[in-house]
Amino acid sequence: MSDALDGVVRSLQGGRRRGSVGAAAVGGVFGRWSEIVGDAMAAQVQPVKLDAGRLLVEVREPAWATQVKLLADQIRQKIADVAGVSVETIDVRVAGSRR
Repeated sequence: MSDALDGVVRSLQGGRRRGSVGAAAVGGVFGRWSEIVGDAMAAQVQPVKLDAGRLLVEVREPAWATQVKLLADQIRQKIADVAGVSVETIDVRVAGSRR
């Protein structure tokens, strides 16, 4: 089951690439997001994609984008502590603006 789920995650990421993450890593970050950032931030900021050390999050309002950028180092450390996943970069997108 785990191998199948890893295959699905890899296909969503465009195939196996160096640094791509498996289902356990994605599940660890996405499934424990409230624990990582706290309930208040989790209500406004959602993880969207995790691939090759880059985490994309979507925020409801631009002010939350600023908060995420200011707290990026702490969020990255908390991800490592809670989920055991190394994230090098956190990219932020405001809901409704697709880049």
